Amino acid sequence: MSKKYSILSKEEIEFFKQNKDQITFELLQALRKQGNPGKKLALEILDTSRDLDGFHLDGNGNRISFDGNRVLKKQFVKMNLSPIHLDEIKRCSEDIFYFMDNYVKLVTKAGINFPELRHYQRGFIDEILPDENESVVSPQPRQAGKSTTVGIYLTHCGLFKKDINIGICANKASMAREFLDKVKKMYIELPMWMKVGSISWNKSFIEFDNGIRIMTDATSADSFRGFSMHLLVIDEVAFIRPTVWHEFEDSIFPSQGALAWKKNILISTSNGMNHFYSIVKGARANNNGYNIYEVNWRDVPRFNIDGSPKDPDTFKAEIIAKYGEVYFAQNYELAFLGSSHTLIASDSLKEMDYTQPVTTMAPGLNVYKKPESGHKYILSVDPAKDGQDAFSVQILDVTDMNFEQVASGKFQIDYLLMPEFLVEWGEWYNYAFVIIENNEGAGQSIADSLYKSYEYENLYFDVKTDSSSNNLTKIRKRYPGFRTTPKSRKLILTTMKTFIENGRLKIYDKSTIEEFMTFILRNGKYQADEGYHDDTIMSLAIAFAPFASTKNFLDMKNLVDALYKKNVNESKVDLSEIFVVGGFDDGTMENHNATTQSVFGQNDFNGYNYDDYFDVSNFGD
Repeated sequence: MSKKYSILSKEEIEFFKQNKDQITFELLQALRKQGNPGKKLALEILDTSRDLDGFHLDGNGNRISFDGNRVLKKQFVKMNLSPIHLDEIKRCSEDIFYFMDNYVKLVTKAGINFPELRHYQRGFIDEILPDENESVVSPQPRQAGKSTTVGIYLTHCGLFKKDINIGICANKASMAREFLDKVKKMYIELPMWMKVGSISWNKSFIEFDNGIRIMTDATSADSFRGFSMHLLVIDEVAFIRPTVWHEFEDSIFPSQGALAWKKNILISTSNGMNHFYSIVKGARANNNGYNIYEVNWRDVPRFNIDGSPKDPDTFKAEIIAKYGEVYFAQNYELAFLGSSHTLIASDSLKEMDYTQPVTTMAPGLNVYKKPESGHKYILSVDPAKDGQDAFSVQILDVTDMNFEQVASGKFQIDYLLMPEFLVEWGEWYNYAFVIIENNEGAGQSIADSLYKSYEYENLYFDVKTDSSSNNLTKIRKRYPGFRTTPKSRKLILTTMKTFIENGRLKIYDKSTIEEFMTFILRNGKYQADEGYHDDTIMSLAIAFAPFASTKNFLDMKNLVDALYKKNVNESKVDLSEIFVVGGFDDGTMENHNATTQSVFGQNDFNGYNYDDYFDVSNFGD
């Protein structure tokens, strides 16, 4: 480097400030190679004229300000810019890294400084930049600087794009405003000659005269109402309540469909196996349209009190000693940990992968596999409790004991319309065996309608004990349907759990999988975690009502054949010995436990112990 540019004298600085046409790109680069002092000097000689009070002046010599704020300019202000200014603006617009390295300054505890972005922050920006990467998800550890990285990108967009709406949202509106505040601070530190005119500038909303709006909101179904959002930044996605998240994505993402340019950036640490986990998992598998950028906690520098670098393993040990291993795994290693109290073991949960339906039948049944000749199916229904809320329907292929979920749906519909749909689906799936919960509300009405009005006889009937018989014979109850009791609920959930954890049930539906991630032991009962739903899980569990108390694997196979007899009395299988789910009054399940060693046989289900299988003490009532 030429010695001439190592240090500029006061006279030289003043000369270049008065003679902008003498400033060259080579001079600026030579100064910048001196580090932060050189970068500051480059900005100093590029600065435009000010009055004695420090106000920048426009092309007519008038003070530049916006609502009295001297670091902002009002809309459509014209400044006398030299060719070097125009050249620098062009370079910055074309190269975000040039802009970032030479013009972005951050307000830190140590003062205002040019940031030295880490390699992964640059990599994250590289992932965001391409127009074809419309959706980017980035799980990152704590203190990785994710909001700073995205803030630089938003600042660049605010300056050099035109006529787009940018939204920042988070679990709380205050968090979104904090994010915007970082962008505003970056913008304020830019040179006046690079800034665009301001139309609005407040805590939650800024607008520039190039048509850029940057606004904040809490995630909800009403977020950014009235605006089509070209660019969305959603912070700490994993901490948004799942019901709120699904309402948000159902509302905002479809509205982007007609936009020529759009981009969504999702950033978060991990927080269990929830919707964010599902998005990340889908992105890793490259099957949900998201590009993914992950940051390793070891790449984030940590420092001792004296400013020296801290060894990563030392940092890890300190955090674990203070907060525990689970905290470190989730907040730094980005481990998506399901609750230790999930019904399904975490290893099995991680194996679940959803697929896209091959078709959808009205009013919303997602079909993953169409019916096959000779195959046998169970259709199970968790009805709306008051006849108005959502119905949940599952259809399983039960042909060979390697069960498959072939269809699933959850929909709002008048219960009077449900029988017709159930008959249609049941007949399509080879006259499927239909199981409807009939505890309350619309369930019994629908089951009766199927049986009496539509004459659909392949229906599940609970059984009861004939107390007049010496051998306590089980007989079919009069009305079709499955009655959920504390004991029967435990048994169907346990049976379903056994199938899943032993690889005997494939699940394809996204909603079902997501519910499993948050179906936990809460208040002494397996149910949805707070803020989540379990409708699809319970409808799936109902499909296992016929199998919940089978004595052995052969009985289970025989039962599948028996289910397809139009009349239970025509079956060659003694259903009074197998089909006992509905008859819990006499405590026979406890007797079964005492006399039978394995529910599936020694070589089935990895030798699953009957005692384990029926250990339902933690299922709650």
